[in-house]
Amino acid sequence: MNTSSELRVKSSELRVESSAVELPTPNSQLSTRQGFSLLEVLSAVVIIGILASIAMPIYRRAIEREHWRRAGDLLLTIYHGERAFFFVNNTYLAPATPAEWRRIHMDNPELGTPPPVTYAVVASPVAFTATATRNVGPCSGQTLTIDETRAFTPDPSTTVCWPGCGCG
Repeated sequence: MNTSSELRVKSSELRVESSAVELPTPNSQLSTRQGFSLLEVLSAVVIIGILASIAMPIYRRAIEREHWRRAGDLLLTIYHGERAFFFVNNTYLAPATPAEWRRIHMDNPELGTPPPVTYAVVASPVAFTATATRNVGPCSGQTLTIDETRAFTPDPSTTVCWPGCGCG
């Protein structure tokens, strides 16, 4: 037996078939990758941080303005309730309990824990002063008052926020 004749194969007839997996080339890896790179994630975090640093002061000013508007509205409601109580009873009331607040036709305005704004009424038979005091935040300690003549101090029609706290 001549083994050399059996192994002779024409190179034109040589075909190799393989079912092996093709290894990805560097260019094909970029088009089929999954997820984000560290640089992309860091870029997104930086952009979000910049936007938040711009938005937070604007948001805080808007919150303070809203507390200011709400305090003015509630003081006006207290004024109308006190006037209605005065016309019936010929005296003003300094409400302290929920039942007394209802006597001037409103619920206790101090909502939340702690309430962002507290309300107090000092009354005599012929006069009253209602005060809204900001409790928390950058405007803590600022006040807005109304009396029996409907005079606000400071005037909310000329001031858009608690005086002296920089949210105007």
